[in-house]
Amino acid sequence: MRSRTSSKTDFTRASLPHNRREVFSDICAMYGGMLFKLGLILVLFAAPCLFVGLLADQNELAYIAEAVEDADRVALYREYQVTDSLFSLMNIVGFMIFSVGLAGAARILRQHAWEEPVNLKIDFLRGIRQNARPYLMLGFLAGCWIFFTKYCFAGALYSRGGAVIVKILPLLLGLLVLLPTMGVTLVATTIYTNPLRRNLRLGLWLFLKKPLPAIGICLIAILPLLAAQAIVSIPIRLLLRLLNVVLAPFLLLLWFLWCMNVMDKYINSKDYPELVGKGFVPKEETENKSEP
Repeated sequence: MRSRTSSKTDFTRASLPHNRREVFSDICAMYGGMLFKLGLILVLFAAPCLFVGLLADQNELAYIAEAVEDADRVALYREYQVTDSLFSLMNIVGFMIFSVGLAGAARILRQHAWEEPVNLKIDFLRGIRQNARPYLMLGFLAGCWIFFTKYCFAGALYSRGGAVIVKILPLLLGLLVLLPTMGVTLVATTIYTNPLRRNLRLGLWLFLKKPLPAIGICLIAILPLLAAQAIVSIPIRLLLRLLNVVLAPFLLLLWFLWCMNVMDKYINSKDYPELVGKGFVPKEETENKSEP
């Protein structure tokens, strides 16, 4: 086999990533296999949610088929609201189980974002020990929000006039405010040793600093989940959800890096200067080093 000749740029300071966009490309190129394995691990933790979601899909489509033939749709949708809420209530536990896996994944993603050494097994277990408690609480809050949102949304099916807008509001507020706020809180929890209450306030404050990019990234990240709800086929719904979980480490790495940029600007530059630019070498620094 022909050996590769070394390049002058190999293993030099100039060849290191100069910003977090380059860090993302660097990690995907070198550790894409590890991130894929991490996605498969997350599928195991997401199994209860996926199973309950499968049952809820069967329940939903059965009611839709019945509503086509039944004249009294209001009574039917009221009944659907109750049965669907039972599945959402069960899924609170599922979200808490998934949050444990997410706690382990978060440490691996933070280490990658900082370009620090990663051992998949050791760092995953260490992340669970470090982050499980706040992540369990966030998983519980997310499950409760989805329970309340789905209950209100099902109520909109048989409501009229302004009541429909009121019952859709929890979904809109959740997607546009709660989801990005909790997303920033996930990252802050892995970086700052604050109580969860303080990290939630911090997450909301940072989200309000950059609301449009945060909303856009979050909506793109959960696009397969949103698309699944618009599809009648149960197998395709399940496939889209599986795809979202398997790709979650890549999407979350992108989210971690974006959040770290925002934190550098509004928090780290004042309170934690040692974290500013952690994981990459600024281009100006490499240019200064190269000067004689």
